[in-house]
Amino acid sequence: MMQRQQTISLQPLVMLAGFILQILTMLLVFGMGRSLHRLSNTSTPTLVQTSDGRAFKANPIPGASRAPATVKAFISSILPQLFNLSGEIVTDDGETAPDPGITLATESSNGSNQKVSTAAAAASFALSSDFRLPYLKKLAELTPPGVFTGQTKVVMVVEQVSEPEEIATGKWKLSVLAHLNVFNGNNALQKTIPFHREVVVESTSAPLMPEGETPLEQAVYAIRQSGLQITDIRAIAQ
Repeated sequence: MMQRQQTISLQPLVMLAGFILQILTMLLVFGMGRSLHRLSNTSTPTLVQTSDGRAFKANPIPGASRAPATVKAFISSILPQLFNLSGEIVTDDGETAPDPGITLATESSNGSNQKVSTAAAAASFALSSDFRLPYLKKLAELTPPGVFTGQTKVVMVVEQVSEPEEIATGKWKLSVLAHLNVFNGNNALQKTIPFHREVVVESTSAPLMPEGETPLEQAVYAIRQSGLQITDIRAIAQ
């Protein structure tokens, strides 16, 4: 007597597995939606802590953006340093000493070496790499020789800095009204030279604090920590 073979259909099992998979997918999507919703309603952290333990509030901005006040403060601070021809430096002991100046690697038209003040050479790291050397060469030509012998001092006083005008993404121009006050060795004012210039500045990456923390590294870090650099200083057409 032959037994009848029974065939088991797998279609119901496949349908059940597909239904369970759809439910799991819906639960996963729902969970991701709730997470995104909570993330969108979470306030952006505004407290920033530096490596030395200082903490301050900060507002998130695009990488190339800078607040107008930051651009103005940078120019107001760096220009007097770029034109600092006081003839003095501060030693490691906190004492003042005559400024020996920094000799440029290039030579002037008459074959003699060119020197700029130590303060101006350090501040020149606020300039873009392609503008730094031309600026220092021009400054060396304008620096009175008496600066390095204690007979002359030149101090810039910034009187007005315009609001930054954005001329490209992450690039601004400002007009600066200042005066260069020239003193003799007895600190008597000899003359005042008007300084009316247009300054072009652009955003750049702020450097990290270097490991060595040499005086030069510290100076470069302090000058560049605002994430700005000057690309041109030009006369304003009258």
